[in-house]
Amino acid sequence: MALAASAVNVRSGPGTSYPTLGQTRPGERLEITGCNQDRSWWQVRFKGQNGWVAASVVNVTGATDAVAVVKDIPTPPPPPATPTPLPRVRQDQEVVVQIWGLRLYDVKKAKAVYYFGSAEIAKGVWLIPLVEFRNLGTGTAEPHRNLYFYLQDDRGRTYKFDPFNDAVLGAAWQFQAGHLYDDINPGLKLGIALPFDVPPDIGDVWLRVEQDPNVVIYLGNVSQMPESK
Repeated sequence: MALAASAVNVRSGPGTSYPTLGQTRPGERLEITGCNQDRSWWQVRFKGQNGWVAASVVNVTGATDAVAVVKDIPTPPPPPATPTPLPRVRQDQEVVVQIWGLRLYDVKKAKAVYYFGSAEIAKGVWLIPLVEFRNLGTGTAEPHRNLYFYLQDDRGRTYKFDPFNDAVLGAAWQFQAGHLYDDINPGLKLGIALPFDVPPDIGDVWLRVEQDPNVVIYLGNVSQMPESK
């Protein structure tokens, strides 16, 4: 018998890569029905099925010499896929999303943006990707009708873009750009300012598009960017 002095994990196979079937109660005794080759794990009866506990976390009573090695040990699950790291190089190339060709041509950082004499001050700082939009469609279109942008930082946090934020007019006026709700004729390009209010101490940041998870545009490390005056 295997005695669990405390709550221990019972797994579907002899190893920590196997999924957990549940936990024992402190002081619970489990019948041993087998072992692995080096006897580092015991197969036990747990809630009407076979499970496995590490020999190092239980105390065993009775003769273990007669415990047989289990022949039909389940194959361990494959290791989790390692996610592809996001690029940390700013690329000057166009990506295509639906009817739009997108190209990052500059990034600005500012505490405030101004529309004539009116200032819009960020809670943190304004991070302003300046993106060239090229209309690849056959008719006049407004980008905000079929593209939704957000930022993702190196801690996995996201920040959605509001095309009607008061800073949109200021960022466009200050950096001589357009807005997502401007009409763009077929074949023409328009540079558009996308101001996001972000914490000033965040690190690497990427511009993403909800309509295409493959679009990942590196903007840089916010904490290291100089502020535009």
